[in-house]
Amino acid sequence: MGWDVDAVVPDEAQIAMLACERLIREGHREIAYVDTTDESRAARRRLLGVRAALGDAGIALDDGRLARCGSDAAGGRAAGAELLEGPRPPTAVICFNDQIAMGVMQAAARRGIPVPEGLSIVGIDDLHPVADALDPGLTTVALPHAEMGRWGMTRLLERIDGSPPATGGRLHRIPGWLVERESVAPPVR
Repeated sequence: MGWDVDAVVPDEAQIAMLACERLIREGHREIAYVDTTDESRAARRRLLGVRAALGDAGIALDDGRLARCGSDAAGGRAAGAELLEGPRPPTAVICFNDQIAMGVMQAAARRGIPVPEGLSIVGIDDLHPVADALDPGLTTVALPHAEMGRWGMTRLLERIDGSPPATGGRLHRIPGWLVERESVAPPVR
């Protein structure tokens, strides 16, 4: 038994696919994904999106290219170190969020790997205190917070008025969009 309510969420799979497609368009094939250890719908859907986009490009996401960590910069540093010190370091990394991406950038810097010349990185969130402030700026996929708020308010007003929903069913997914900065370049190898 559950509640009869509407819900709006980011289209997490589409968002992760955008991040992958950006790197694939640049020519990357050695792509890793740093996921969160948090158990959430967002984590599950983003991993599905990464696997789908890479699979469509004929790129496998094997265990050596998948790291999991806490959802902060410290976790990103540890995951980045794991990936970059492995036997087949990636040329590009997609990160579950911008904080993890910041940590991966720090791990690369500690190893003398320049971003984006030696390692391309894409985050998810477009968290301005992080993505804008990094040097180089972080290419990321923005989450549709304002759009979700508008949808929720529109749906609430429809419910109050007793109007039929103009915006679709109970669960509404809203896509994200790519925010280009300077953390992506063609692979060197």
